[in-house]
Amino acid sequence: MNGPFPEDSAERKTYPIYSGCFQYFPAALAKVAHHSYLGNEKHNPGQPLHHARGKSDDHLDAAGRHLIEGDLAGAAWRILAALQLQCEAEGAPMAPGARVSSFGSTIYGGVIGFYHGGPAPYDAHPLCAPATNTGD
Repeated sequence: MNGPFPEDSAERKTYPIYSGCFQYFPAALAKVAHHSYLGNEKHNPGQPLHHARGKSDDHLDAAGRHLIEGDLAGAAWRILAALQLQCEAEGAPMAPGARVSSFGSTIYGGVIGFYHGGPAPYDAHPLCAPATNTGD
C-alpha cells in the first residue's frame, strides 16, 4: 500500500472518498475543518495549519468531554485523530498535515505509538488492520 489507498485499481474503487464521505457529510466535515482552524489558532498561533501532535494525546477522553459538552465537531475531530493514530500504528503512513515535536525538533513523517485500551469498538476499516482479540 502506497499512501492510504491500495495499489490495485479495482480495490481502490472500494474507497469512495468523494461519493461515500464528502457527499454524505459535507456540513459535518466543514465543521471539523473549522475546528482544526480554531485549534491551530489556539495552540499554534501564527503558524501554518497543522496537527501539532505533541500538545495533546488524550483523544478519546477529550472526545468524551466534547460529547458531554455538546460539541460534536470537537468530538468528531478527536475521534478522527484517534483513528488516524490507530491506523498509523498499524502501518498507514503518517498524515501529511501532522507534525510531531520531539526533543525540540519537529518530525514530518514516521509513526508514533497509540494506545486505545483494547480492541476497537467497531469493525475496523480496511486501512486499519483489525485489533487482535485473543479472547482472554
